[in-house]
Amino acid sequence: MADQAGRPLRILLLEDNPDDEFLVRRALERSDLDFELRRVDTREGFVRELDLRPDVILADHMLPDFDAPQAVAAVRETSMDIPVIVVSGTVGEETAVAMMQAGADDYLLKDRLVRIGAAIRTQLERRSLRAEAVEAARRAEEEHALLQAVTEQLPGAVWTTDTDLRITFAAGKGLAATGLSSQEMVGLATEDVVGRMEPSHRNMEAHRNALRGKPDELEVTSGDSAYVVHLEPLLGPNQEIVGVIGAALDVTERREAEDQLRRSMAVLRATDEHRRQLLRSLSRAQDEERRRIAEGIHDDTVQIMAGAAMRLSSLRRQLGDRPEHELVAQIEDTVQRAMGRLRHLIFELRPTSLDRGLAPALREYAETVGAEEAGPEYHVEDSMEAEPSPEIRGAVYRIVVEALRNVRSHARAHRVDIAVATEEGGVQATVRDDGVGFDVDEVARSPGHVGLTTMRERAETLGGRFEVQSEPGRGSTVTIWVPEAGEDGP
Repeated sequence: MADQAGRPLRILLLEDNPDDEFLVRRALERSDLDFELRRVDTREGFVRELDLRPDVILADHMLPDFDAPQAVAAVRETSMDIPVIVVSGTVGEETAVAMMQAGADDYLLKDRLVRIGAAIRTQLERRSLRAEAVEAARRAEEEHALLQAVTEQLPGAVWTTDTDLRITFAAGKGLAATGLSSQEMVGLATEDVVGRMEPSHRNMEAHRNALRGKPDELEVTSGDSAYVVHLEPLLGPNQEIVGVIGAALDVTERREAEDQLRRSMAVLRATDEHRRQLLRSLSRAQDEERRRIAEGIHDDTVQIMAGAAMRLSSLRRQLGDRPEHELVAQIEDTVQRAMGRLRHLIFELRPTSLDRGLAPALREYAETVGAEEAGPEYHVEDSMEAEPSPEIRGAVYRIVVEALRNVRSHARAHRVDIAVATEEGGVQATVRDDGVGFDVDEVARSPGHVGLTTMRERAETLGGRFEVQSEPGRGSTVTIWVPEAGEDGP
């Protein structure tokens, strides 16, 4: 047998007789121990060897200057746990008991050394068990200290009760809300403590529920502090209910943060609503200004030019075959084309069909554009359940028209489908073409594509959203959703 490190056992022998040393060494060799034996016969030598921390000490009971009782005392004065086995030629029972009471671990008679190996093994095993017990006690003490520190610093409280709902344990910073220390709470009826918090009746009901095996949770307040309380049945060794265990978490700061967040959100919503109102007012003002300009052009400029065209037509007929006839005809044609452009400008500013609805205005735009130039076929699908407000109607119309301009300029499409519908408390418009398509990410990174940016900004400014789906060779789909006035976007 060697020590735990695999090295020979270091045995210190306190003995003044070399013949007895020989007997001890032979007994050790027969006991199948792997050992190193060092003999001393003086106090000085013994103390010096103690510094080398032997594993076992074998001490003769009676030496002239330094005996076993003195050796035991010397070992116990240190903090070392070294087994001391007294080895003596003759010793009475009373002397043996006295030596054991003084601290010796065992004793052997020199004429019975056959059990020396077993005695050493027993003492080493006992020392190992003592070391394990000391280590377990140290860990338990550390864990207890940690648990105590944790419970004392909890931003709340933990407690237990018995089946009569009397406090048996309490800890945590939250106890301060009761005005009681943990020691003062132990032994009190739960009702006496709960009565210091609101709502006390609900708190007691929750304790009784837990005592009946039903976990419960509630929020309580004490002064300016708020706590979330969770209660569970406290179970004994056989899973029987022996009381209640509760935990309260201080949520005061969280509640304050939530209140602040709610206030901030309220301010944000009010600000956003004010922004939307301003935008709606701006949109109405723009529509009104477009209407006024369109009416002014129609009622004034176009009428004047129409009158001029009529006079030019009359003059051309009166000139007959004179040389000035061709010049007047050219002037008349120029006036007619200018009137056509002015009428188109009036349409672009604000089509009168927009008063009849979003889909009719888009259908008229598609028909007008299709008649003016060779291009794709336009198809308009109307799934509107109700017409939106004039400002939303005008805003969606202008975004869709911008999307159609992009189709005419870039898509090289044969067919364009326009769909408007009532969706999610707002208006959704979709423009889908079968054109050449494009890489959306690449276009987004490239400067100069202000059309897409403008459409997105218009939709998002109104609290809506704007989405483009496209791939090269696969056409494009533009989707716009704008909330109705007073609605929040999803």
